[in-house]
Amino acid sequence: MAILEREQMTKPLYQVVLATYNGSAYLEQQIVSILNQLGDGELLVHDDGSSDGTGDILQKWSHLDHRIRILDAPSYGNARANFSYLLSETTSPYVFLSDQDDIWLHNKIEELLRIIRNGESQYGSSVPILVHSDLVLVDGIGETIAPSMWRYQNLNPEWCQSLNLLLAQNVVVGCTTLVNRALIREALPIPSMATMHDHWLALVACISGRIFYTKKPTVLYRQHSGNAVGAKEISIVSRMRKMVELLSGKSYPEKQVREMGQMYATASALAAIYPAGEVGRKLRHFALLERCSTVERIKIIFSERFFMNGVISNITWILMPRKYAYRATIFLAAIFKRRNNA
Repeated sequence: MAILEREQMTKPLYQVVLATYNGSAYLEQQIVSILNQLGDGELLVHDDGSSDGTGDILQKWSHLDHRIRILDAPSYGNARANFSYLLSETTSPYVFLSDQDDIWLHNKIEELLRIIRNGESQYGSSVPILVHSDLVLVDGIGETIAPSMWRYQNLNPEWCQSLNLLLAQNVVVGCTTLVNRALIREALPIPSMATMHDHWLALVACISGRIFYTKKPTVLYRQHSGNAVGAKEISIVSRMRKMVELLSGKSYPEKQVREMGQMYATASALAAIYPAGEVGRKLRHFALLERCSTVERIKIIFSERFFMNGVISNITWILMPRKYAYRATIFLAAIFKRRNNA
């Protein structure tokens, strides 16, 4: 018993997981911003096969600071799988997620820890909890593009409280996220068909636990050409353009087609885990949007309130032609077949 107590005492209260891939241009700034507030925490890093000197930077900093631990594992090929692995290697009660090219504002750890511990005081540490925040959007040299990414992208953080809204539009940005041990146990492993790790964690927390947020930005989110997921300004003009292109029959970019298919696949994966009751029904109905007729699609979207934020976005979403969902299904099937044959 004494040995077990000593082991528990030596575990850090929180860990940060950092997924890297060819991030040498901005990585050191991010590491410094984390270490400056890490305290007695630990920074776990896994590099996904970089070829630009990222590995050398990580080795240098791990020798300079004992709180950095580099995990030796094969390349996973994408951020979702990399974060799934990193989270599986954590042991602390609380875990922060970090991208490689941002800058953490000085009070991020303190602020989000305060919120999640308040949440656990209300609902208990056995309840899965996720906390996230707004971001300041900056360019490659750190100049401010927008003081609030939520306003810039017209995202409403309240939507993460409703499964029907969160299925259609993710409002949780992974690099602002803090999760507790209960959520890690509930959410892992993140399946290969999930859209992104942050969306999966948010959906699981919405279904099985609680989500809290702060409007206070905790991250300088760097927008540059190498972003895995960038931040595009959402305006009436951009939405109108998207709707006109859709209704005129123009093809969507292949990346967007693939992401639509992954949204439905994510709902199907969740329905297998949570099949019962209202939650199971909503998940199955959302997955049906991929293959139902336009009339059935409209009926499901309105009856289940699978809405996006904004009138024009909803018109585009509701009238989405079936051929795009069909193309996404074929595309994903080909990917899964190649992986299974590998």
